[in-house]
Amino acid sequence: MKFKTGIFILLISFAFVSLGIAQSTDDYVRPENQHNSATTNSILSFGFGMGGDYPYTGTNFVENPNLSLYYENCILKNAGPGNVVIGGIASYKSIYSSYSDYYSGYSYEQRWNYYILGTRLSYHIKPFANKSIETYAGGMIAYYITTFKFTSNDPNYADPADPGYFLTANSYPNFFAFSIYAGVRSWFNSHASVWFELGYGYSSLAFGVSYKI
Repeated sequence: MKFKTGIFILLISFAFVSLGIAQSTDDYVRPENQHNSATTNSILSFGFGMGGDYPYTGTNFVENPNLSLYYENCILKNAGPGNVVIGGIASYKSIYSSYSDYYSGYSYEQRWNYYILGTRLSYHIKPFANKSIETYAGGMIAYYITTFKFTSNDPNYADPADPGYFLTANSYPNFFAFSIYAGVRSWFNSHASVWFELGYGYSSLAFGVSYKI
């Protein structure tokens, strides 16, 4: 809980600090001085995410990275020192847990697959003299489609008296969840960029590449 609280405070602080810097940068609000950036066209991005808040885990669980595809577009330019951007995300994450019974020697594995479809809304600003670098912060609401799979080499795992029986439960409903994030993006040229995010929700840390279309 302390870690989650720290991440939340870090994100809020990042957003306010970036906003304050941007407001003190006079030439940012002059459209003729702006770098040709992500706020002028639609953007496709691909990224990897690590961590995150997921309700279903088990003993000795391992998380695979999120694989995410993003689409975003600016819907409001020059809204104060920055721009309002809206977009969508499709993401996949897998978590699996393994258990071996000491006495029988049988092994058991649980796997949860999350297919995430969401909408993101963020605010982008450029607080630095280098206009190819932008910072942003925002939120996301998403629907998590959850599937569960159980495997074991124990032929009797379906027997309620079996030590692995309690692992076979498959009542894991789909759900909605909210996420927050803050990030920085650096443009190599007018089309290609890399980005890095910290967040709470679907991932704790994410990074990837973007291409303006």
